[in-house]
Amino acid sequence: MSRNPALPTVSHSTEQIQSSLQMVSQVIIDPADDSEINGSAIFADPDRADVPYVFPPDGTAAARSPANRILLDRKRGGYARAFIEQWASNVSAWNTHAIGQEAISAAVQKDLTRFVNARETEIRDRESNFLKGFDLHIDDHISASVEEVDTDDN
Repeated sequence: MSRNPALPTVSHSTEQIQSSLQMVSQVIIDPADDSEINGSAIFADPDRADVPYVFPPDGTAAARSPANRILLDRKRGGYARAFIEQWASNVSAWNTHAIGQEAISAAVQKDLTRFVNARETEIRDRESNFLKGFDLHIDDHISASVEEVDTDDN
């Protein structure tokens, strides 16, 4: 799959994880106003395609994880942790982002590692359930790569 040149600062892994969420969730909701988020429109607009981080990058692998990015319009801010805290009670909307109660709690408590772990687990579970619908699965013996893939290097 070739990389979209209009997205110079968004890694392929971030695009892929957000696309997976849209495919599995089908509808992603903005927790502030319960409106549907059009991920395709966001990624098609070079001024909005660099989707926000939840926690600011701090040099750690957790901060660089695609699970630390969120499909929200930049009008909600460059970092979404405070936005999650502000709208923490809208659990059903956050659920469309694969952000469950554990991840919300971690964001409110400003625990980056716990947030990323909870969200990665939720995303993997959803992808697994989605694949089961097609009688497919990811072998338990396959391990995730430790290679850093979500960087600002082109």
